[in-house]
Amino acid sequence: MNYSLNELGHAGLAVRLWDDDIISDANLGRKCFAECATGLYKSVTLINLANRWSGTNWKAECRKFAKKRFR
Repeated sequence: MNYSLNELGHAGLAVRLWDDDIISDANLGRKCFAECATGLYKSVTLINLANRWSGTNWKAECRKFAKKRFR
């Protein structure tokens, strides 16, 4: 979708991924993480892969997303 938007002259998508989880050995068999990524944040690893593959400048946050509560 981002590629199509860019080709149509649109700025594309602005993506920010929020996740505080770290890649463990258990993730290697279930997900497509390399062994060298063990101990890294999932959010940073996934966003870096996407940015390298598609030339985007998406962002990762190494913490849980928290909604602000308004009263």
